[in-house]
Amino acid sequence: MPSRPAAIFALGLLMATPAMAEGETWRDVGPAEERAFDLERLDTLTQAYPDSGTMLRAIIATAHQVGDGDAVRGAFERFAVMGGGLSEGSMTLVSGYFEEARWAALTATVADGQSPVAASEVVAAVPADINLVEGVAWDSRRATLYAGSVVERGLYRLSGETWERVPLPENSGSLFGMAYDAGADTLWLVSGAADPTPDPDTAFRGLIAYSPESRSARMLAAPGEGAMSGDIALGQDGSVYVSNSIGGAIYRCRPGCLALETIVEPNRFRSPQGMAVSLDGAWLYVSDYSHGLAAIDLDTGAIFRVAATADMLLDGIDGLLPDGGDLIAIRNGSLPMQIMRLQLSEDGLRVEQATVIERNHPDWGEPTLGAFRGAEFLYVSDAQWERFGADGAPDPGIAPRPTPIRSVRLR
Repeated sequence: MPSRPAAIFALGLLMATPAMAEGETWRDVGPAEERAFDLERLDTLTQAYPDSGTMLRAIIATAHQVGDGDAVRGAFERFAVMGGGLSEGSMTLVSGYFEEARWAALTATVADGQSPVAASEVVAAVPADINLVEGVAWDSRRATLYAGSVVERGLYRLSGETWERVPLPENSGSLFGMAYDAGADTLWLVSGAADPTPDPDTAFRGLIAYSPESRSARMLAAPGEGAMSGDIALGQDGSVYVSNSIGGAIYRCRPGCLALETIVEPNRFRSPQGMAVSLDGAWLYVSDYSHGLAAIDLDTGAIFRVAATADMLLDGIDGLLPDGGDLIAIRNGSLPMQIMRLQLSEDGLRVEQATVIERNHPDWGEPTLGAFRGAEFLYVSDAQWERFGADGAPDPGIAPRPTPIRSVRLR
């Protein structure tokens, strides 16, 4: 997803997982002007979002800048145990804070958490002239694969071995998350604008409901103004949920809605991305990209933090889909990039186990979003956000390449 905030955090002391309360309330991130943090406030944030590797990485960098060796050591110890990894340059920097024997043990722990796990195969490739593919969807009625482009502002359908552009309203924006609802025979598309969107002022912001049968589309506007991108989740009652990863809000379209309604106002999340509705329809799980996982009580609107009961990273989750009572998550943006199965507690508010499905695949670029095809999980394995600047301008130093769609069996 396009909005991946690089906040600055630090740590006084974080050597063990903080105690977790039952049904711990989510701590609102606050407006942008309140996100400039001093060291005194940062310990509070690490307690509020203890499963975030984003914060630990920023703690390491900030503590290094101010010469706080204890904070560097404490943060890196915790980060390594959680399975995090740093670039070669950052590892060299951090090594200076540790004695040789301890550093050798820590680097072995980091290496274990970064070892590649490859289990997928390429099942399709979107041509290189269809730029910046973020999401895919599988039409189970017609056995048809769809992909959406941010830069082309278009929807594409795989017909045989050819990707055909699907006609949509002229003002359709960049396409981000998408999902096919077989019961309603509707392909839901998030339309909006991010930095690489050409002519962003003309881009429709909201949800597009596309009918593969009639090949018609209706548009459901999101409240407010400004840039928008995001992901989508389908509820058992036919409701559709949309995250605005740039604006920070969560929207809902109940069956038959004429416009999106806001169910979570901005400033409660920093960058909400992947979402999933629980099997019983009680919870809407939301990945706040740099902070971790949250659960929204769909009856009351209360928001809780979904806490890890073991050492694991729950930040950086872009794609999120329900699979029975579990969640399938795609983590990107930092090491390790991985696809994992999150097994939830009975009450749905804790992750009791994270099982790696794939990790740091040698043929990946950056994986983003996916869709189920029966027992298979199809996903974009190289979205190529790094190739494009404002208005979709390509980086001349990076050659265009196709976008592989990979498949991994889940059971």
